[in-house]
This record gives sequence, C-alpha cells and structure tokens, in this order.
Amino acid sequence: MIEFSRPHLLLLLPPLVAYWWRLGRSTQGPSAQVSALRRRGSAALRLVIFVVLVFCLAGVRHKLPSDSLTVTFLLDQSLSTRRQQGFIQQYLDRALQARPLETQVAIVHFAGEIGRAHV
Repeated sequence: MIEFSRPHLLLLLPPLVAYWWRLGRSTQGPSAQVSALRRRGSAALRLVIFVVLVFCLAGVRHKLPSDSLTVTFLLDQSLSTRRQQGFIQQYLDRALQARPLETQVAIVHFAGEIGRAHV
C-alpha cells in the first residue's frame, strides 16, 4: 500500500503535467532547432524528475501489510526492583505461556549488573 505523509503536496502534479504538455508541444525558442522526438523525450524526462520530486516532498512510502504481532517486555533489573523479581518472573512466565504461538516476543533487561545475563 502506498501512503503519503503530506498528500496535499500532490496538488502540484496537475500544474506539472500541464507544464510538461506545454514543453512537449513548444516549437519556439532554442527548442525549435531540436527534433520533435528529442524535444518530447526531454519533456518526458523533466516530467519524471518533477513527479519523483513531488512524490519525495509528499513523503511517499510503501507499507507492507502485516498480521504478525511482536510484544517487547522491558525488565527492570535495578536494585529498587530486587524484591519484586519473583513477581516479575511469574508475570513473564504466565504471559509467555498465554501468548499465541505466532506472536513474537522480545525481552530486554536494563539497569542490571554488568556481565549478568538472563535468558
């Protein structure tokens, strides 16, 4: 799915297409000495560049649909939570057992002692 973070900037596209059409049909000025094919090719290249620029300004992005869910548990290992470590571990165990199998889980430990690892 394509989304735009600033879709109002897409309103610049109609004037750009009109400008492109005018450039492609112009037979005056320095472009009069260039063949029609080359003139239209140049105008088409300008149009592509301007459209890409407008899309960039409008914040185009491609979103992929996802039905998966990832849950992240942040576990505080600081000294102030030492007395609650049993409760924290029980809660984590219950949550892991109750989760659907397709749910991904990440566990992040923070504020613990250096070199101490939990799995």
